[in-house]
Order: sequence, then C-alpha cells, then structure tokens
Amino acid sequence: MHGLIKQMVLDRFDVLSHEVETLPQYAAIKEESNAIEHIIFAQVSPDTTDKLKAWLELQTQMDALQREWLYIKGVKDGIEMLMYLLHADETLVSK
Repeated sequence: MHGLIKQMVLDRFDVLSHEVETLPQYAAIKEESNAIEHIIFAQVSPDTTDKLKAWLELQTQMDALQREWLYIKGVKDGIEMLMYLLHADETLVSK
C-alpha cells in the first residue's frame, strides 16, 4: 500500500480508536479493569508492580499492532473487492 494512503488509513484507525473510548460499554469495561488492576497492584511488591506494568504495556502494544494490521488488511481487501466488482461490471456491460 502506498505510504501516503497507509498513513491516511492509520490516521483513520487512530480516530476510530479514540471514538470507541466514548462508548458506554467501553467505559464500563474500563472501570472494571481499573478496579481489578488496583486490587492486583495493591497485593504485589513494587518490583513486581513494575514488571506487571511493563508486561501489560507490551500486551497493549501487541494488541494495537494486530488491530492496525487487521484494519489495513481489511481496507486492502475491500479495495481489491471493489476493483474486482468494477471490472466484473465492465465485463457484463460490454457483452
């Protein structure tokens, strides 16, 4: 995918990612997650807390990378399907 188009797709993904955070369902899950995180971190040593936070950050980065890749792949697949359908339509019209 051309660099400029890829950047546009990633920018759109970022916008949508921030929009999802405004959903009531997201807020409820985030609140529950924060409560559990607080309980866990209160029960472990500071060293373990640091390691857990580093591990969670890596998990978040992997998840974000996977979602971006899937989003870009979906856009590419959609464009390919559109091109196929446009070409198929031209073939039918020319007959």
